[in-house]
Amino acid sequence: MSEAMPEDAIEYWDETTRTYYERQEDGAVLSRPYNEAENAQADARVNRAILIEDFKESTLLLSADNASNTAFSALAEISDDELKAQINALTVQSSRQAVVLAAMVRFLLGRFESLATEVR
Repeated sequence: MSEAMPEDAIEYWDETTRTYYERQEDGAVLSRPYNEAENAQADARVNRAILIEDFKESTLLLSADNASNTAFSALAEISDDELKAQINALTVQSSRQAVVLAAMVRFLLGRFESLATEVR
C-alpha cells in the first residue's frame, strides 16, 4: 500500500515522484512510473506554472516603469545625467518586455497545441 495515495482514491498521479497508482477491486494498489505521455503532460504543467509566475512578476514592474517614464516626461529641464539614466532605464525596460513577450508567445503556442482543431 502506498502512503502517497489517498485512501479513498481509485487512481492517483503523484506529481512529485511521477508515479501513477491504481487501486484494484481487492484493495491492492499497483504503481508504475509515468509513461512518456504523462511525463510530457507533467513537464507542460510545470512550464506553464513557471510562465504564469513570470507574467505576474513582470506585470508588477510595468506600473513602476510607467511611473518612472511619466516622471521623466514631466521634467521641465533635463540634465545629461538624467537623460543617461532614462536611456538606461528604457533599455532595461525594453529587454524585460522582450523576455515577457517571448514567454507569452511560448505560453500561447502551448495553448494552441492543446486545441483539438487545427489552427492555420
